[in-house]
Amino acid sequence: MAISRSRNKLVRLALITLHYKSFSSTTLRDLGNHREEDEDDEKVGFVRIPETAKTRAEIEEERRVNWFYLQRSPLWKGRAGSKEALLVVRELKRAKKDPWKLHVILSTKVDRLLKLDLIAALNELQRLEEVDLALMVFVVVRREPWYKPEAYLFRDMLNCLGRNKRAAQSRILLNDCKREGIKPSSSLCTELMVAFLKHGMVCEAIEVFEEVKAVDACDKLIFRILMRELLRLGRDDLWSKYRNEYEEAYGAEYEEYQFDGGALK
Repeated sequence: MAISRSRNKLVRLALITLHYKSFSSTTLRDLGNHREEDEDDEKVGFVRIPETAKTRAEIEEERRVNWFYLQRSPLWKGRAGSKEALLVVRELKRAKKDPWKLHVILSTKVDRLLKLDLIAALNELQRLEEVDLALMVFVVVRREPWYKPEAYLFRDMLNCLGRNKRAAQSRILLNDCKREGIKPSSSLCTELMVAFLKHGMVCEAIEVFEEVKAVDACDKLIFRILMRELLRLGRDDLWSKYRNEYEEAYGAEYEEYQFDGGALK
């Protein structure tokens, strides 16, 4: 009995040894094959890339956005714009010549921005003088559920339109401002009038001035700004007309004062 038991143990040990040797040999053989494949791939110039790896274009785009995000000044007062806002602005600029791509970006990416990011993107487009894109984003802003008519939104948009000589669109936006219950204040119309005058758009500036007069009594400041710029532009006929109106309105003679090269401060 003892001999048979010892024989059984020896048989078991022999089987275990053979199984281990066969497993280790196949494993080493597989590893060797993988190493040979890797070496062959490296010789040819292939690199094994995981399935979730980013493309070179995506990596470069992320690097540019990160650098731009860290280096530039804040987009909005007291708050730096997020990377999402910067990416949306970049994509809008790239797609502005393709109406279909522009529509897709506006409906899928611009609509999903948070309130502050959306306003930051709008301010950035205005700063870059991308007037058409800024108007599109402004329409999106006015469709948002959190939107409330604010004078500063219309003021910045009107200034952008005035700087780029968009008189017709300025009139439309000014009418929209009235329809939404915002009374065109003297400061709002003064900034728009100044933007027109700086680019020599005298007729448009006069229209804005007359509109202010019709809505509310003008103060001395807007009169002085208008006459100063008319004098700088060499429109003596209009300057004389509004000087007489100034004297009739305030009962005092218009006094000239010094200004630095016609620039408004």
